[in-house]
Amino acid sequence: MTWHLAALGALERVDGNLDAARCCAEEALEVAQRLGSGWMQANAERLLGRLALAAGQATEAERYIHDALGRLVARGFELDIPECLDTLAAVAATQESFEEAARLLGVAATGRDQLGIVRFPPEQKFWACVESTIREALGPDGYHAAFAAGAALETDEAVAYVRRARGERKRPSRGWDSLTPTELDVVHHITAGLTNRQIGERMFISPAPSRPTSHTSSLIGHLLTLPPSSRSHQTQTRPAPHDRHSKR
Repeated sequence: MTWHLAALGALERVDGNLDAARCCAEEALEVAQRLGSGWMQANAERLLGRLALAAGQATEAERYIHDALGRLVARGFELDIPECLDTLAAVAATQESFEEAARLLGVAATGRDQLGIVRFPPEQKFWACVESTIREALGPDGYHAAFAAGAALETDEAVAYVRRARGERKRPSRGWDSLTPTELDVVHHITAGLTNRQIGERMFISPAPSRPTSHTSSLIGHLLTLPPSSRSHQTQTRPAPHDRHSKR
């Protein structure tokens, strides 16, 4: 029943019946939660994310899609991940993060190719419009470079990247807990002796973001004054970095 509700909602959305689609999605989500089905819940969340995007609610769309993506990754449901990445690309485009959007489109395209699937046929015009907007913002060369960078990533690497890049959450102003996931990764890599360029390559970011903020620098400075054994203990008690070479 839940799958049929989500499918019906998707068709209603494509037909422009957004209110009816939302009713289907919300009911599908409620039933999936009662049944404890992660895949069905992810389907409903993907639909709610697309509806939020259509309504101009980018933050809400991002939240739903990230929730769906987390469930899909946790359960190994690979077929629906490219659509999530595509939708996050569209969200990034609405926020004028065009380079990130192009990268995500590249990742999604590679994922579809590897899985032997295509985008939902009735939406070809929508995605052509999204791609055109991003290409116009970056220029042909910039678009193709960013798209190719994304296409070179494996899906799990891309998922780790978008999770690092997710919007800021509330943090204390000082201490370890004040650092973003990306900043934590940078701290791990700097204390391991990596250069800015090496960190950028590992984390799929430009060298500039890998330059620490003043607060991050103070933490790094403190770590570097410790004996090697203490420094290792301090960093190893924190979440390990999720760089693109961690599984190789």
